Amino acid sequence: MTIQQMADKILQATQSNSKIVHVPLPEDDPKTRQPNITLAKKILIGSQKLVWTKV
Repeated sequence: MTIQQMADKILQATQSNSKIVHVPLPEDDPKTRQPNITLAKKILIGSQKLVWTKV
């Protein structure tokens, strides 16, 4: 699922009138990200998982 598809599903599920705005990336924006997700894994392990349903 792309970010665009996820955003569309959220708008549809929430019946929002919001608009999705696309903005260009800054020139100095890194092309590849390698975030440290160690803390997130510790917190989220064993928690409920989000399940996308057809909206």
